[in-house]
This record gives sequence, structure tokens and C-alpha cells, in this order.
Amino acid sequence: MREKLYQIIKSPTEGNSETTLYDYFMMVVIILSLLPLTYKPEAEPHWVIYVEHIAVTIFIIDYILRWFVADYEYPGLKLPFLQYIYQPMPIIDLLSILPGILVSITYHNPEFMTLMLLRLTRLARVLRSLKILEYSHSFRVLRAVIKNSIRPLKAVLAFAITYIIISSLIIFHIEPGFKDFFEALYWATVSLTTVGYGDIVPTTMFGRIVTMASSIIGIAVIALPSGIVTAGYMKALEEEEEETNKDLK
Repeated sequence: MREKLYQIIKSPTEGNSETTLYDYFMMVVIILSLLPLTYKPEAEPHWVIYVEHIAVTIFIIDYILRWFVADYEYPGLKLPFLQYIYQPMPIIDLLSILPGILVSITYHNPEFMTLMLLRLTRLARVLRSLKILEYSHSFRVLRAVIKNSIRPLKAVLAFAITYIIISSLIIFHIEPGFKDFFEALYWATVSLTTVGYGDIVPTTMFGRIVTMASSIIGIAVIALPSGIVTAGYMKALEEEEEETNKDLK
């Protein structure tokens, strides 16, 4: 029974109709649970609390079911039922549930809901959008691709961070208009990512030369991880298609 439950709620392959139905159902619940965030706190309609109650109840059931089959999901863990709660996605699941419980408590006891607590609660509820990654087959493939490509991606990230720091230090010392190092760091980041908001601009010749270099290097830095992930994604899809064809034969 537990193995069948695992196949339904956490099937690693596509094509299982029960799994597909469960994934779509959970994605609909997640999207509906985000609807209250489209309203300002003071303008929330009355039905919002009912949507919250239903969504949180479903999330709690889903969390318990996933914990119940933790040994199937994480066979490499020594204490899967205990260590499960410390894994990345279960942490996101738990953080998406807690705000709903807090909202339910404070709804009946409004004196406990301070402005800061309200903001933190609403911010934490945004984490529910990350749960969609757990129920989308394409995102599961993408997550596996990123995991397998982590070494080259780390190298690109290290290069980007190093260049941002170096260019920040250079521009900070040659541009009189940059008030502090954070402004230089902000400029270097938006320049490297080729965003260039234009709110902070260099005025000296050397500053503009550094800006041009950052823009050119930025194109390469952005293109590298995109190419790595795209190549890995295409390879993963090809392997999956080959496996599907083998099963059909």
C-alpha cells in the first residue's frame, strides 16, 4: 500500500494517470491558495479565510503522506522519517503550511496579529509558489539537470562573483559620483547582468570603459549557464524518450 501511495504522490516517471491527476490537483490548490495575496490585507474579501483553511488542510495531508513514504523517496538516508523534515522541499512544504495555521489562529484572535507578523505571514505564503516545482514533471527534469550540472554552474557563479567584486572596487575608486561601496556593487551587478537601469552611471572615461567591458563579459556570463542547462535538459529529454521507447518495445 505504501509503495502504491508513493507511486501516486511521488512517481519519478511520467505517464501514470493517477500521478498526473494528483499533480494537477495539487497545482490547482497551490494557485488557489495564492489568490489571497492578490489583495491588500485591509481589502481581503471574507471568502479568503475559507480558501486558506481548505488549502492548508490539503497541504497538511499531502505533507503527512509524503512523510509516510519518506523511505521510498529518500532510500539513501539512514533515518528517512526523521531526516525527511530537513530536506529542501519538505522545508518549503512546512514553511508554506505554517502561515496558514497562523492566519487561522489570528483570524479568531486578531489582537495577536501585529503589522510585522502580518507582513511576514504574507511573505511566507509566497513560498507556496515554489511547491509547483514539486508537482511539475518538466521542473523535476530541470531540477535533476541543474543537480547534474552543478560543477560547471558553480564555476560560472564563482567567476561572476569575482568579476563583480573586482569591477566594484575599480569603479568605486575611479568614479567620484559613487558615494559608497554598495552603490559600486549594485552598479557592477546590474551591468554584468546587462540590465543597466541607468539610475547610477559612470561619468569618467575609465568608468565608461569598465562599463563597456562589464556589458560584454556579462553577455558571456549569462549565456554560459543558459547553454549548460539547455544542453543538459535536451540530453535528459532524449534519454527519457529512449527509455519510453524501450518500455513500449
